[in-house]
Amino acid sequence: MASAIVTRRGSVSNKAKLDREKESGDCVCGTCRKMVKDSDAALECGICKFLHHIGCEKVKREVYDFLCNNANEVTSPIHWYCNKCNTCAVNIMTKLTKIEKRQDEMQSEMEGLNNTVSQVQDSYDEIKQGMENMKGLISNSVQEELDRERRRSNLIIRNCKEVLGKDDRVSVEDIFEDIGVNTGTFEIQRLGTQHVDSDYVRPIRVHFQDRQVRYTVLQKASSLKNSSNSEFQNIYISPDLTKQEQEINKQLRAEVKRRKEAGEMNVKISRGKIVTVPLAKK
Repeated sequence: MASAIVTRRGSVSNKAKLDREKESGDCVCGTCRKMVKDSDAALECGICKFLHHIGCEKVKREVYDFLCNNANEVTSPIHWYCNKCNTCAVNIMTKLTKIEKRQDEMQSEMEGLNNTVSQVQDSYDEIKQGMENMKGLISNSVQEELDRERRRSNLIIRNCKEVLGKDDRVSVEDIFEDIGVNTGTFEIQRLGTQHVDSDYVRPIRVHFQDRQVRYTVLQKASSLKNSSNSEFQNIYISPDLTKQEQEINKQLRAEVKRRKEAGEMNVKISRGKIVTVPLAKK
C-alpha cells in the first residue's frame, strides 16, 4: 500500500497544507487534542488523517527523521498509522485474512462437487454476498468503536433552559459549581435546531480535556435533585452515547422495568449491564 507521509518538518507543500488546517481549525494533535505548532515534530496518520505529536505516539526521533528523509508524497511505499488506527487496521486485516482463507477452503470444496454450473454459480454468489456483508459489519464495528472513543470525553446535560441574553457556559459553570466539581477547561455545544415557539429544551454537549473530571461530574450528578436551586432539580446529566449505545440502554431500561414490575426490586443498570444489588434492611 502506498501512502504519503506528511510531517511537521517545514517543507513548502506541507507548510501550505498546515496553513489551511490552521484556518479551518483542524490543526490539532489527534492523540492529545492540543494544537500542533510549527516547531512541533508530528506525523499525519494515513487513516484518520490527524497530525500526531511524535511524543504522544512514542515515535523515536531517529524513526521520525528516517520518515522525513525517505517519504515521498507520490512514490513512497512507506506509510505511518497512529497507535489507535494501527490497532484497528491490524484487527481488520486479521479478520479479512480469515475470511479469505475460508473463501479458499470453500472454493476448494466447490471444485470437488459434481453439481451443475448453475448450482456452483449460485453458491459462489452467496459466498460473495456473505463476504460483502462481513466487510460491511467489520467496517461498521470499527466506526462504532471510534465514535464511542470520541464520545468518552463528553457529557450530555438535559433540561438546562435557554435564557435569552445569558451565555450557556455560565449556566453550565453554575451547575458544576452546585455539585462541587472544579471542571477546569471544557467546551460546550447546544444540540439540534432552536425553535422559538417550542417548549423543547435542546441538550448541551460538554467536552472535557480531562476524562477524570468527566467521571467525577457523572458521580455527583445525582445530587442535583436535592439542589437548593429549584432550576437545577430537573437537570439530568448523562454520558454522550452513540445511537447503538442509546438503543442498548433503552432495551436495558425496559428489561429493568419489566423485572421490577414482576417483583424483582433489587435490579439496576451498571456499566451497560443489569446487576442485582442487596436490598436495604428495614
